[in-house]
Amino acid sequence: MKSKVSDYIFKFLEDKGVDTAFSISGGAAAHLLDSISKTKIKLIFNKHEQACAMAADAYFRVAGKPALVLITNGPGSTNTITGVLGAYQDSIPVIVVSGQVTTNNLMEGLGVRQIGVQESDIIPMVSPITKYAKCITDATTIQKELELAYQEATTGRFGPVWLDVPLDIQSAQIEVEESKRVSEFWSNVTDKDEHLDYINLIASDLKESKRPLLVVGHGVRLANSIKLLEELQCRLQIPVVSTWNAKDMFDHDDPQYIGNFGILGERAANFAIQKSDFLIILGSRMSIPQVGYQFAKFSPNSVKVMVDVDSAELKKPTLKIDYPVQMHLKEFLEKLLVVIKDAAFDSDVRRGWQERTLVWKKKYPVYQKEYGDIVERINSFHFMEVLSKSLRSGDIVVTDMGTSFTCTMQSLKVRKDNRLFTSSGCASMGFGLPGAIGAAVASKGKNRIICICGDGGIQMNIQELQTIRQYDLPIKIFLLNNNGLLAISLMQDNLFNSNYVGSTPESGACNPNFHELAISGYGIQQTWQLSNNSQLESNIDYILEESGTSFCEILMAQHQLLIPRVQSSKDSKGNIISATLDNMFPYLSKEEMESL
Repeated sequence: MKSKVSDYIFKFLEDKGVDTAFSISGGAAAHLLDSISKTKIKLIFNKHEQACAMAADAYFRVAGKPALVLITNGPGSTNTITGVLGAYQDSIPVIVVSGQVTTNNLMEGLGVRQIGVQESDIIPMVSPITKYAKCITDATTIQKELELAYQEATTGRFGPVWLDVPLDIQSAQIEVEESKRVSEFWSNVTDKDEHLDYINLIASDLKESKRPLLVVGHGVRLANSIKLLEELQCRLQIPVVSTWNAKDMFDHDDPQYIGNFGILGERAANFAIQKSDFLIILGSRMSIPQVGYQFAKFSPNSVKVMVDVDSAELKKPTLKIDYPVQMHLKEFLEKLLVVIKDAAFDSDVRRGWQERTLVWKKKYPVYQKEYGDIVERINSFHFMEVLSKSLRSGDIVVTDMGTSFTCTMQSLKVRKDNRLFTSSGCASMGFGLPGAIGAAVASKGKNRIICICGDGGIQMNIQELQTIRQYDLPIKIFLLNNNGLLAISLMQDNLFNSNYVGSTPESGACNPNFHELAISGYGIQQTWQLSNNSQLESNIDYILEESGTSFCEILMAQHQLLIPRVQSSKDSKGNIISATLDNMFPYLSKEEMESL
């Protein structure tokens, strides 16, 4: 049967279960917009294409299925790049379809800078940050290209894909045939029998270890393997630490869970990493914020097992992996659980190690009582402590970058039935509002959506307050206002004798009146400004329980410390050097460090 290409694209995506698209309309997407409007795919129109991609990223994290980003050519496409980069680095499947000028106006291969109106040759730009990217110049290939793109996005290591569709291709008629399926793509270093031998060796070394540690990343959730992880925890009864975006897989009070680790992690988790003799790394690519800048001194006395579907992650120079296992995480966990089913572990030794890590967790919490004693302004860690007590089952917390990210990840106490995430790899300021929009659309009103932004980050996509109002999304927005870029000013305090550049109002980082802007500019009537702990503690539950959108500005001290942290310093030659993970600022005494 005959079909218009633009109609076929959305019929294909509907059949795959895609039910939501984030979009901004444009002339080069004319047929695409007309066709999608006749489907059941829900269209959310953002106010900036960057926000479209970020919302689609967050949508997948909550809904568990990819969303579509539908945009136009030229600046519409280039505006989308930062959000696509974030999805690529965090392994999130996002499907981007962009309109393009007609094929006879394409500049490809001509050596010119532009031919078509608003034309940009987008595919070479996005190819390095997508799993698949193609400009469709032959209408008869659309079935194959859609199938290839969708399979790439949703198999192996997930990631975004991009199809660029010229106007004349959009309107072309094609003969629809039975679509040929494409095989799944992940490949293994070794065959299955060798994998089993490898896993037997790992199990043998694990049995002999005295201080084993599970290191868990967001990839466990991406691999749909949380239940298998819980089985492994139950079987091994060993401590667990997590990356930022995996923190929501654990109850904070779980005695096996020690905390999240890294340069802005928790002391106890970093101690566990550095003292362990056997690391089992599951679902984490172990980025520099996790291992620190002293690569050779990361967990120096441990045997390291790392499972990753991407072979490149197992070979990078920032890590020395003893057992690099290239296979799908779910398959690995299933096989490991079979191998250790009847294995005997030294329970007394394991119990002693577990108790030792729990002592650290109790002795070195991020939150300090004196944060709640401050009379003027609100310490961000105290805000997190108060918010932690007010969280309820099913709450979804999305953060922006800077203080709103690091402070939340370090100190918010979540349960396994909460969600907590951000775009951690790219760490782009501005993710908070569009991320919360994507989460709210995916939630369909079933969860409270809490967005934590900073005064710097929110201005990167502040126009999305209009999107929130337009669709009446019940998002609770908490703005941590420290009157500048706190993370940058603290770095400049430490390294450059408080020579502030673009980090304080006086040096260029100034703010509008957020409270007035929210009310008068965007019509958000439920707007609060809290300046001390008494106001915070008296009003937080009411703010969270309000129906509709709420905007609450938390006034922080301008130069509040963000601690603990692995802090850099300058040597005598002016070179910037970083400490090891266990040596966090404020520094512990030599005697205390030696007693750990």
